[in-house]
Amino acid sequence: MKTAAEYRAMADECLKWAREARADEVGVSLLQLAQVWLDAATKLDGLFLTQTKSAPDELSKIARSADRRSGDRDSHSRRDKKVDS
Repeated sequence: MKTAAEYRAMADECLKWAREARADEVGVSLLQLAQVWLDAATKLDGLFLTQTKSAPDELSKIARSADRRSGDRDSHSRRDKKVDS
């Protein structure tokens, strides 16, 4: 059986990969997977919380970064369409 520390290490890896993800969909999926690992660690610890204190902060920060990247892509797409017209 894995330990809560091992589950948290897996969550950390997912968060790292989410920061590096080029596609927003991949980043979101990795954030969701990180949350699953954190929830499993919390349950294994015998706690009944659904989120740890630091996880939402990190997840929110990465989600905001993904939103900004998505906005940059949208502005590039609009600019490219104007050039084509």
